[in-house]
Amino acid sequence: MRGEKGENEVLLEARDLKKYFPVKRGILRRTAGYIRAVDGVSLRVEQGRTLGVVGETGSGKTTLGRLLLRLIPADGGEVLFRGRDLLRMGGRELKEVREEMQIIFQDPYGSLNPRMRVGEIVSEGLVNFRVGTRREREARVAGLLETVGLPPGAAALYPHEFSGGQRQRIGIARALALNPAFVLCDEPVSSLDVSIQAQILNLLADLQEQFSLAYLIIAHDLSVVEHISDRVAVMYSGRIVEEASSRELYRRPAHPYTRALMASIPVPDPDAPPPGSVPAGEGTEGDGAPAVCDFYPRCPRREDRCRQERPELTAIAPGHRAACFLPE
Repeated sequence: MRGEKGENEVLLEARDLKKYFPVKRGILRRTAGYIRAVDGVSLRVEQGRTLGVVGETGSGKTTLGRLLLRLIPADGGEVLFRGRDLLRMGGRELKEVREEMQIIFQDPYGSLNPRMRVGEIVSEGLVNFRVGTRREREARVAGLLETVGLPPGAAALYPHEFSGGQRQRIGIARALALNPAFVLCDEPVSSLDVSIQAQILNLLADLQEQFSLAYLIIAHDLSVVEHISDRVAVMYSGRIVEEASSRELYRRPAHPYTRALMASIPVPDPDAPPPGSVPAGEGTEGDGAPAVCDFYPRCPRREDRCRQERPELTAIAPGHRAACFLPE
C-alpha cells in the first residue's frame, strides 16, 4: 500500500461525465429506458500517480475508461487532458493527444494480432506516427522489450510463442512505444495466473517510477490495486460512491458497498473465517437519475431517507469522500 504523497500537476480530469445506453423493446425497437453506464463521474489523475477504479462487473468501469480515451462518444461532461477538452477536439489535434494516451488491454491473447511478429506489434504506433527511421524503430523496440523483461530476440517471434504473462509484457511495451504520459490499464492482470499478477503489477510500478507515468487502473478486485494505487475510486451503478487515498480507504472504508467488497476478499489463512459476499440484488436503473440511493436495494444499513433522496459524493474527512447518508 502506498503512503501519502503531495499533489502533482493534474494531467487528466473528468467533469460530470455521462454515458447512457438506450434499452430497446418491442417489434419497433422503441426506446423504453436507459442504462446509466456512467452517470456524472468526476475524477482527477495526477502526473506520476495512480488512480485505481474498482467495482463489480457492470459497474461502469470499462465504459468510463473508453470515455476518458474518447474511444466512444460521451453524452455529457468534459474530459480535460492538460487542460484541453478531448471531447471537443478535431482530427489533427486529437491525433496529437492520442500519442500521449495509451491503453493496456485486459486480454493478452485477443489484444495481439496473431499474424504480426512482436516487433511489428510494438512498432506499429511508431510507424503510424512516423517516428524515426526503420533502424531507429528496431532499436527502440529492442530497448522496450528489454525494459519489460523480454529478450530482444522476441521481436522476431509471434504472440502464440509466448505465455500469458509474456504476452501482457508485449502489450505493455506497445503502450510505452510512443512515450505516453497517461496509460489506462483495463483489468491488466485479471486473466493471468495469481503467481504472474504480482510480477506484472511490480513491473507497472517500476515503469511508472522510471518514466513518470500516470495510470488509471481498472479492476474488480480491490486487492489488485491496493499496493499500486495512490488513490482509489469505488464505482457502483455508474457512479463513484467513495474515493480516498489508498491508505485511508483500506483502513477506514466508509460506504457499505466498499465494506462489502473488502469483506469478500479471500484471506490466505486456512484458519480464517470464509470471506463475506456483496449483498445480492441489483442497483436502480431507468430514465434519468432516480431520487433514491442506487445501493438502496442491497444496503444492510438503509433507512427511509435513502429511498427519498440520492446521496451526493461529499467529504467525510480530508481527502476522503463518500456518497452515503450513513457512512461508517
